[in-house]
Amino acid sequence: MTEQHTHRWARAIAMVTPYRPLRVGPDIVLARKRADPWERIYALEELARVEFLVALLSKLDVDVLVDVGANDGHFGSKLRRHGYHGRLLSFEPAPGVYERLARLSAADRRWDVFRVALGDREETAVLNLMAATTFNSFLKPNSLALRLFEVGTEIQGEVRVSVDRLDRILPTLLPDSDRQRVFLKIDTQGYDLNVLRGAGGQLESIVGLQVEMAMTPLYEGTPLYNDVVEFVEARGFALIAAFPVTWNSSEPRALEYDGIFLRKAT
Repeated sequence: MTEQHTHRWARAIAMVTPYRPLRVGPDIVLARKRADPWERIYALEELARVEFLVALLSKLDVDVLVDVGANDGHFGSKLRRHGYHGRLLSFEPAPGVYERLARLSAADRRWDVFRVALGDREETAVLNLMAATTFNSFLKPNSLALRLFEVGTEIQGEVRVSVDRLDRILPTLLPDSDRQRVFLKIDTQGYDLNVLRGAGGQLESIVGLQVEMAMTPLYEGTPLYNDVVEFVEARGFALIAAFPVTWNSSEPRALEYDGIFLRKAT
């Protein structure tokens, strides 16, 4: 069985059974029963989101995907598995997490990684390191995040990291960006609007965006979804889809969405 077929079996397990993949190898899929029936819904939603995005990147003829808040590379890996073969530029400032990202991408000649954060100014800033690294943020988790995700959102430490602006760094990486089709993905745990502000005039050369939007904030000082939509639409983009990414399963209610925006002239 090829690795591609094995991953298809893993996705099938997630979609049609009360089990989820535990380990996927070249010839075997191990699975265990879910404790929470909502996990099946999360798996279906994640699969739909990734496949939608890869199909969209193909339709838009995207050459370069800029991945801000790459964490350990799980987003880039999913894109590769589902068929995106263009260039990846991934930004991740957290030590340890960045090293895992660098190891994952090392064999991929079209995947470049950078240990730097992006925001709305060039500076050195304090990054909060959480027990679960996907929650790392310049912002502090609020009481709702601590109640829902418990130890995962507890601050385990702090680190000072370099912050740059996208409108300064992107032209050095893509000097011919006006002749390329660039898509920008941002997932920075409440800091996405700062990254967008730091993109400045480079947004004019970007054909599409994926931005995390909070219906209910999980971090102190997080802008709400309407602030993000207003900012992006004012710069010539239109919201075409939104996928829930964080849930309060006790209600149930989506707390955060990934908003997909396309340039109106695209």
